[in-house]
Amino acid sequence: MRQYNNKKDKELKKPKKPNTYNDKPKRTPKHKWRFFFTFFLIIAVFLVLVYRLFYLETKDHSFLSDHGQNESHRTIDLDATRGIIYDRNGIPLAVSTNLYKVILDIKVLKDYPEKYQKVNAANIDGLSLNDLETLISKYPNKQYYIAAQFVEPSKIDDLKALNIPGVEIEDQNRTYYPKADEIAPLIGFTNIANKGQDGLMLTYQDKLHAEKGALSSTLDGKGRAISFNDKPQHYHLGKSIYLTIDSNIQSFAYQALKKGVIDTNADSGAAVVVDPQNGEILALASYPSFNPNNFNEHTGKAIALQPVIETFEPGSTIKPFFISQALLSGKYTPDSMIDTNPGYYFLHSHRIRDDANFGDITLTQILEKSSNVGVSKVTLTLDKEKVYNFLSSLGFGQPSTIDFPRATNGYLPPLSSLSEFEFATLSFGYALSSSALQLAHAYTIFGNDGKLCPVSLIKPKHPDEINCRQVLPKDIAKEVLAMLQTVVSIHGTGVLANIPGFDVAGKTGTSHRVANGKFVNEYNAIFAGVAPVKNPRLSIVVWINNPKGSHFYQFGGVSAAPVFASIAQHTLQYMGVPYQQPLSEYELLNRNKKWLMQIIADN
Repeated sequence: MRQYNNKKDKELKKPKKPNTYNDKPKRTPKHKWRFFFTFFLIIAVFLVLVYRLFYLETKDHSFLSDHGQNESHRTIDLDATRGIIYDRNGIPLAVSTNLYKVILDIKVLKDYPEKYQKVNAANIDGLSLNDLETLISKYPNKQYYIAAQFVEPSKIDDLKALNIPGVEIEDQNRTYYPKADEIAPLIGFTNIANKGQDGLMLTYQDKLHAEKGALSSTLDGKGRAISFNDKPQHYHLGKSIYLTIDSNIQSFAYQALKKGVIDTNADSGAAVVVDPQNGEILALASYPSFNPNNFNEHTGKAIALQPVIETFEPGSTIKPFFISQALLSGKYTPDSMIDTNPGYYFLHSHRIRDDANFGDITLTQILEKSSNVGVSKVTLTLDKEKVYNFLSSLGFGQPSTIDFPRATNGYLPPLSSLSEFEFATLSFGYALSSSALQLAHAYTIFGNDGKLCPVSLIKPKHPDEINCRQVLPKDIAKEVLAMLQTVVSIHGTGVLANIPGFDVAGKTGTSHRVANGKFVNEYNAIFAGVAPVKNPRLSIVVWINNPKGSHFYQFGGVSAAPVFASIAQHTLQYMGVPYQQPLSEYELLNRNKKWLMQIIADN
């Protein structure tokens, strides 16, 4: 082994350490490229992360916030029902109900003939076996077809039991009308979206309508609701309304009117029942009518509420108001004699006539015989302005006091426009027009001691606050009421208005219809009256529009009076009003009625 003898030799023999700086290996171009690529990649990733954080913080903040809210909150849909229309006794006349819609996926349905061939068992209109087979052949690939709407729950249960593939059921909210055609023109109807289109449904749409809403709830960590917001969003429950209508009296009026229109082959008709003590409308019947539960029946005249919308010249039913003014003038009494010979007279070249020569008759007999000559002669002796103002105060020619679509004002011409002849014709119901409701309202003064209460259709919250006006002295009103009893006597024109056990009073009316501004050979047959005479409870008007067949049908005493009698009799019995007249007295009248009806039948 070699020995180093000195320090210098040791240093010479030691291996040299490489110079870490000066002796560093040189990088090739390939190494440089990798270095710069890695460097810029790190910078790019960093910038992307910074940009993403900035975006989430600013641009997408609402999304994240909503997402977080969705995780901790839930929205619950709230169903809302339309308000209900009730009669005065709380019987529903229009109520929102859940029905159903049937949807077909015909593409699926067609592959299961053994299933759909049993569909007749559900008894759903538009969904019979024939209907399905027609649809399958016509739309074999259709996947959404509405086959039936507004189907009742019981029928849907039957359909579900069949378990037919391709048949889907959807809820459908709709208004149901329990009384159907009896009251349809008054209530009106809703469209497929359950929005009021006519009648009270339209008038009170804002009050009755409902709007579905949503209620937000806060959830705990397990998704359970722990609290709810105080107020639902967009939620509105429909409010109900109560009418003055009595659905039982409405039924009496409708059924009697329907029979009267059909029996006389008339175009249409109207019947009104009003409580004279407070002006509350108990019935508004219209025929023809429709069933609002069957949407396709909404057509033409059937929709119109004729007692409120249609007008007619009231004919002789207007005479009692002129007779009342004659009594009020002090010039006449019920027994004052009037010369009607020879049954007609000329006024400025215009002839005014009666159906017969009644000769010398009393003021009362003018009503009993319905003398145009007598009432017009009396009218021409009265103060025109006072008579005119009285008619206006009764509501003739005035805006309707009930809120209803297309309600008519009727027509009362300006006094200044009336010639002497035209003023005379007013007294027997020409030159003016009225609705059945306006006429029934005016007749309430004879059943309420001369007081006129505003008619109402909505049940008042404070009945004691009704503002009734004294438009005729009490003694005059009672005198006219007694005079009107003679109209329904054996010798009067309204004998067919009598009912067993009760004294009634009223007036017949007949007038020519007007078409294109001219009178035509068609008639309005009218009866207006009060029942019973003692403590009156009802003011009733019946209008039969254009009765045909027997020439007797043109007279209100023949076509309209029996309808009045039927309505009054059923209503008074329903109200529990005790009999006020021995039934033996009615028998004589009844024999006369049968004799008259036989004459009508023979002619």
